[in-house]
Amino acid sequence: MKKISIVVIMFLFFCNVQNTQAQYVEKEKRKENQNPNDNNNDNNKNNNNKVENPNNTQQGSRMTLLERLSPGGYIAGSFWGNPTSFEIAPQLGIYLTEKLMAGVGGNYIYYSFKGTNYSVENYFYSGRGLLYYYLIPEIILATEQEGMNVEYFDATDNMLKRKWVFNPYIGAGYNQTISGGRSGAVFMVLYNLNYDEQISPYASPWVLRVGFMF
Repeated sequence: MKKISIVVIMFLFFCNVQNTQAQYVEKEKRKENQNPNDNNNDNNKNNNNKVENPNNTQQGSRMTLLERLSPGGYIAGSFWGNPTSFEIAPQLGIYLTEKLMAGVGGNYIYYSFKGTNYSVENYFYSGRGLLYYYLIPEIILATEQEGMNVEYFDATDNMLKRKWVFNPYIGAGYNQTISGGRSGAVFMVLYNLNYDEQISPYASPWVLRVGFMF
């Protein structure tokens, strides 16, 4: 009996080993017959998961301080003839968000006129803070707050004096970008809410500017 039991146990063990080997061979055959494109598709899926969203452009990502800076300004005037005038206005902006830029700037204006029996020579200088909002890359809503030092005639003392005046501006502009980038020519129309024709260097509360930003 013992011999018969041993023989049965060995037979069952041998059958189990054979069945395991058969299952392993069948599994390996299925791997060999598998479509190689399936592996490529799996790899592509993994690679696609690693690709960044194409909408995450440089503007959308976190920019460095240098990348957010935007220098610019404008120069205008009549350098020959009578009267002679020129204006230089550098500015430096920084992008707080993709569409909102804040900055500071300065203006210097020189004016001279020679009449038959008299001559006039004057200058103005100012500092200003600015805030630009880009509705789209080409259209800008703008506001500026300017403190300007002007010369005026004091009738009480019958003499010329200088003083500071506050000029708030509101307006809009058009940004003609270069090669689809951020730099370009800027055409700005602003309105001075505190215009005084007696002391302002401008002939109208409407101010037209043409400059550049980088």
